[in-house]
Amino acid sequence: MAENSYGDEFSVLAVVLVLLAAILIFLEGLALLAIGSAIGSFSPTLGGAVSALGFLGVLLGLILGGMAVVLYRTPAASRIAGIVVMLGSFLSLYTGGGFYLGLVLGIVGGIVAILFEPGDDVGTDLGDL
Repeated sequence: MAENSYGDEFSVLAVVLVLLAAILIFLEGLALLAIGSAIGSFSPTLGGAVSALGFLGVLLGLILGGMAVVLYRTPAASRIAGIVVMLGSFLSLYTGGGFYLGLVLGIVGGIVAILFEPGDDVGTDLGDL
């Protein structure tokens, strides 16, 4: 755990995992938008459908990026942010899940965010070594 610029403890692991998931899902959404545009010149209906999925991917990537900021700035809301991250990650499955790696990173990041307790030094206590 580390402290943000406001002096609050936050889970670095959760923030990094969610941010990586957001980037992957956003990039796949952009790729789908480009593919939908190319397909649209041959088949407007299919191109529109692919572009709609791309728009959904971009939107979910932005939402997950916002949740990464929430996890950093407001660690007290980490449970709600973790639930939103997991829901967004599952919804990204419709757009390909951020090359499926974004889906997995988002789910794991959401679980870490939900389980985060400020003040717990989970995994940093080395005991009697």
